[in-house]
Amino acid sequence: PEMWLLSSSATSAKIAAELGIGLSVGTFLLPDINAIHAAKDNIDIYKKHFQASTIKMDAKVMASVFVIVADNEAEVAALQHALDVWLLGKLQFAEFEHFPSVDTAQKYKLNDRDKEMIQVHQARIIAGTQEQVKAQLDDFIATFEVDEVLVA
Repeated sequence: PEMWLLSSSATSAKIAAELGIGLSVGTFLLPDINAIHAAKDNIDIYKKHFQASTIKMDAKVMASVFVIVADNEAEVAALQHALDVWLLGKLQFAEFEHFPSVDTAQKYKLNDRDKEMIQVHQARIIAGTQEQVKAQLDDFIATFEVDEVLVA
């Protein structure tokens, strides 16, 4: 089986390169647009320093991203709001017994800080209709030069 190292820093990207294993970058885990842009730099570090090993794996990069796809903009917005509410992560993600429904999210009372955090989280999400999501994923793949995408 292929081996991967989940990375969120230049240090772990270099470790994956030195071990000769795949690099997995979870952009959906990163807190904001600046960290997501830094992930691209980490991928470049990995590719520059990759060393073949006994694992016999080529330099491979996987990136993970939140994706919401629906038939129309209204459905996309409703589903994204549910994800936005969940991503607030209150009580260490224990505020809800399970992922909030669209109805639960619509009834959720957002304070000013929540609204700010939702704006920050937008960089972590690809959302839209099938055509829009395909275009965004194509751009994501080209920007990060990844071999595989894991959709969350």
